[in-house]
Amino acid sequence: APPPLPSHPHSTVDCSRYPSGEEGKPIPCPRHLSPVCGSNNQTYSNECLSNKNEGYEERNWTFLQIDCQEIKPFCTLEYFPICGSDGKNYGNICAFCNGKKSLPTFFLFHPTFLR
Repeated sequence: APPPLPSHPHSTVDCSRYPSGEEGKPIPCPRHLSPVCGSNNQTYSNECLSNKNEGYEERNWTFLQIDCQEIKPFCTLEYFPICGSDGKNYGNICAFCNGKKSLPTFFLFHPTFLR
C-alpha cells in the first residue's frame, strides 16, 4: 500500500455540492477540466469525477520510478496530468521532475484499476 499523503489545507473536496447516486449507478458530473488528485492518488478531470469514483473500485498500487536526469528545467505545454506523492497534480512528467528536485523523497503514484 502507498504511504499516506501529507496533509494539505486545500486537499479535501466538499462532495456535498455534487449529486450522489445509488451504488453501481452513474452519477452525472459536469465536463469541465479542473484536475484534482483523488485520495487514491488517481488524477481526475474534476472534483465531481473524483467523488464519483472514490470507493467504487479496488486498487492495486504501483510506484513508478522516473529517471528525471534527462529532463530540462523548461517544460513543454503537453498536458498529461499525474499525481505526485505530495498530493498535487503535475501537468506532465517534466513538471513532475522539476518538482521532484526540491523534494528528494518525492515519487509518482500510478494506480492500476481492477475489476
